[in-house]
Amino acid sequence: MARKKDPKMEQAYDLDIAEDEAAAAEKLPANITGGVQPLSDYMEIPCDKIIEYQDKQSSDFQPWPEEKFEELVESVRDVGVLEAVSVRINPNKPGVFEMLSGEHRWKASMAAGRKTIPAHVLRNCSDQMARTIFSLPNVLRRDNSIRDLINGWWTYAEAIRFKRQDKIEQLIDEGVISPELRKDKVPLRSVYRYAKLHDLIEEYLVMLDTGALNLASAEPISYLTQEQQTFLLPYKDKLKSKAIATKIRDLARGEIAGLTWSKEGIEAVLDNKPVKKEPAKITFKTATAQAKTVLKARLAPEYYGATEQILNDALDLYFSQHPEAKLDTKTK
Repeated sequence: MARKKDPKMEQAYDLDIAEDEAAAAEKLPANITGGVQPLSDYMEIPCDKIIEYQDKQSSDFQPWPEEKFEELVESVRDVGVLEAVSVRINPNKPGVFEMLSGEHRWKASMAAGRKTIPAHVLRNCSDQMARTIFSLPNVLRRDNSIRDLINGWWTYAEAIRFKRQDKIEQLIDEGVISPELRKDKVPLRSVYRYAKLHDLIEEYLVMLDTGALNLASAEPISYLTQEQQTFLLPYKDKLKSKAIATKIRDLARGEIAGLTWSKEGIEAVLDNKPVKKEPAKITFKTATAQAKTVLKARLAPEYYGATEQILNDALDLYFSQHPEAKLDTKTK
């Protein structure tokens, strides 16, 4: 069924609707009620009216290998784009669209010489929703890089943290992102582990992507502050062992007796040098506990009433041989 024109959309977005509307409509998703009428916000828009998402920051997805991208170009050239991209109006440039989901399809369309692309134009799309849409649609792809997974799942975890799960459900209902991202279908433990890795500085993210660092070793490092991670960089090639990385985290937390967070402390952990533990400090409470243990083990119950006399006699005998141990009550 051919899609009805939407004059308001054309006027507001300054669009030239594709000439072959019937063909264009066949590429667009049906509405969520299960009918065959495409949603009114889907349309073919000119490729040259689209720009990349402008707030990628450090969350950009890795580009496809050239060979894989060329395969996509050939596919688009032969059969066109079968899945609509998602865009929003650029807040600072009326008439220009920001690409939120489907950047490779868009670039492949231009490389294939196509003038238009089927797109879902998102109305009233806030900056927060734009970031969510940019980060989540491709997070389930099998060929994602580690960095892509970290950025995508961090966005998902932030949505849960700030109670924005309803926005994700809305985007799922609208066909923008996969139903597999519904909260009850996502293994949250894995999500939070990937999200924690978002705290790694750039150098460790590069190591993850290149295989120089594995996920098990990277997780303890992600608990270090950025300053600590930077201080650790000269030793980054020695962090492949999860056991070593965990000890480094413990060192940073001050949990290894006799060592401090310093060059010497790090090298002691990396070289697996034995640590000289300081003797535990004995307090009066500790001494009392020890005395109780000895009395219970050696004194017959019928003599418990004589405990004070027994202790005094025992101490007098001990002090006769070790006078330095006696408390000087004159100075108290």
